[in-house]
Amino acid sequence: MKLTESLGTVAPHGEGRMLVQIITPGVGSSGVYPEETLKAAAAGRVFAKGTQMFADHPSVAETQDRPERSIKDLAGVLTEDAYWDGTALVAEAKTFEPWRSVIAGMHDAIGVSIRATGTVTESDEDGRPIITSLDEALSVDFVTKAGRGGKVRELYESARRTLNETPAHPGRASNKQMKENQVMEIQESQFQALTEKANRVEALEAERDTAIERAETAEKALKDAFEAADMAAVDKTISEADADFNRLETAGLKAAITRNDDGRVNLEAFKAAVEAAAADKRTTTGEGTPTGVGPNINESTDLSDDELLAALTA
Repeated sequence: MKLTESLGTVAPHGEGRMLVQIITPGVGSSGVYPEETLKAAAAGRVFAKGTQMFADHPSVAETQDRPERSIKDLAGVLTEDAYWDGTALVAEAKTFEPWRSVIAGMHDAIGVSIRATGTVTESDEDGRPIITSLDEALSVDFVTKAGRGGKVRELYESARRTLNETPAHPGRASNKQMKENQVMEIQESQFQALTEKANRVEALEAERDTAIERAETAEKALKDAFEAADMAAVDKTISEADADFNRLETAGLKAAITRNDDGRVNLEAFKAAVEAAAADKRTTTGEGTPTGVGPNINESTDLSDDELLAALTA
């Protein structure tokens, strides 16, 4: 896993030399840094003399395209092994031109941030991972904001995680420990920027959810309007049919309604069904021309009763 922590401060000495506070104990975006972890890093010379210092952490694309970093961004090196001064991991550093004058001029407005591999073996009561070792220093970079209280100690962190990363320090975990532990690259900086981005994402998600809700409401209203219009057309078709349907027959006609793929009533099919039902009803009630009782009879007022009886019994 790859992450970033920035907790350092810068104090220039002159001739490009300065004392940098690399990291202090406490909570970072990667997890919790116990004092014992930082003391062990000092004893193990993790941030050794010669550790490079760059202007800013690399972006994700830069990490992939140029993992060795660019010489244009190389701003300095540690001139001694980082040591524990009682409150923080510190070391003297030397800056290079043209960065020397730039960093000297802005030293009280910037900080430093580590990039390193480390091991996590457990979590605290709040579920935050505890970093039990810092195993290999990749760089100590100059950043715009650095952690934990005060002008250059306010914590700004960003996290980049890569699984199955193994520490290169001689004291790295055994294979068994590697299965139990999480191994990470630590690169802590710019937590505020991530927080602002997260807030923007939350706002956009809220706007998206509101838009979806409105769209669903509008879609339901449109569907209800179509259904109301279709049922009005159904009632009109029944009322205009050439048959006096009772309530039971009307309910039966509506129960047999067919719909199109879009859920709308198939009005043409319904009209045809109503016309057929009306014709059947007229036949059943004796309206129209009788069938199935012999030859067709043409009604005439000229027929006598005897002629009508003879025609029916023929």
